[in-house]
Amino acid sequence: MDLSIEPVENSGGHKHDGARPKGNIIPPSIGFSYGETEKDPEEPKPKYVSSKFSGEEKIKATIQDGRGDEAEIEIKVPNLTTRLGGGYYNLKCNIQDCSNYKHEDFYNVQSWVKTLFDRIAYLYRERFPDDQLLVVTDGSMRKGGLYDYKDTWTTPHIYHRIGTDIDVRSKNMSEKNKYYFKKFICKDGGFPALEYPGGANEHYHLYFYAYSGKILNLCKEK
Repeated sequence: MDLSIEPVENSGGHKHDGARPKGNIIPPSIGFSYGETEKDPEEPKPKYVSSKFSGEEKIKATIQDGRGDEAEIEIKVPNLTTRLGGGYYNLKCNIQDCSNYKHEDFYNVQSWVKTLFDRIAYLYRERFPDDQLLVVTDGSMRKGGLYDYKDTWTTPHIYHRIGTDIDVRSKNMSEKNKYYFKKFICKDGGFPALEYPGGANEHYHLYFYAYSGKILNLCKEK
């Protein structure tokens, strides 16, 4: 019996299919024919390894005479049930047109991350009541997994996978605002990294999970 995988297009929030990466089955075939009720117990069981992208896939089983069946599975990160949103910050796509984007619903985080960020946004608004609200530009996809915002099935947003990372626009912040923003983040268990400084896409990447010692250093002497 041969086993194969077919990705379901436009699933997992990705709307730019084509060369979509898919999972893998090892081994891709087993010695099991139509009419048999048991396979050789010495033969290894097939193991499914998902791709790094969320969505649905069809696993197809075909026997030698061409007959077969299929089952659909969903690849996702558990506990991504919370969408960002609140009175002390804006989501980018709520204040500008994102209709040409090839992804949908990318403001998801784990619930504890939203709790921390909501408090940070509240403190920032309390400190700067007359300034613009914070603008969140990215979180994680609805089901998690790699968020390839450049539509290339590669990893420019490698940390936006499990609902622990948020991007916040910073090009409209003064140096004073940035200082206090970083201070609030570090106080509440986050780690702020300024990305693309001086560019049109300047923003703070907020890590709420310490992936490495380098990230831990982001809050030293802040």
